[in-house]
Amino acid sequence: MASLRNVFVASALYFWTVFGCQPPTNTRTLTMTSTMAPSSSKPDEKPQHENSHDEAVHVAKNFVSYFNENCKTVKISVITKEPYSDDTVRLNAERLKQEVVLLEAFTQVKLSSFGEYKSEPLKFNKFFANEFVFVNAANECAALKDFTTKAVSFSPTIEKAYFSCGCEAPVEISKVRSTSSF
Repeated sequence: MASLRNVFVASALYFWTVFGCQPPTNTRTLTMTSTMAPSSSKPDEKPQHENSHDEAVHVAKNFVSYFNENCKTVKISVITKEPYSDDTVRLNAERLKQEVVLLEAFTQVKLSSFGEYKSEPLKFNKFFANEFVFVNAANECAALKDFTTKAVSFSPTIEKAYFSCGCEAPVEISKVRSTSSF
């Protein structure tokens, strides 16, 4: 147990040294609006309201993506359990990247095999999130959704994801929790 703690401390120090504690300049806040457009990225500005699950479902049903003008885009917003902090954005982004690499090794499917994509850290409510946008991957919807479902299921950090393929409304993919007790 002590050696595991030492590995964690060493990797944390490594990431702190390599990535520093400065937040990236392109971080934005994800708020569920009718168009899912990015909100202001001013640090003092607070969201107008906190998102409830019912509101998120309602917005998802009426979703119009500003990325999907040609219906070929796949957008995946991954929401983690990690609290959002400007000081830990880079560390959380690197941790998520490592989890994706582990999933790629487990599934033997590279995320890049679905085509060119952009990845951007953002804030969802009070949590760290990351958005993946695949510009021309609508023909890979089923495989990307399967990959996303596995990421949510296997990751200790990822709590849920919003998956939007082409011009379809986004679907929430959440962890399945056992409700039975023994």
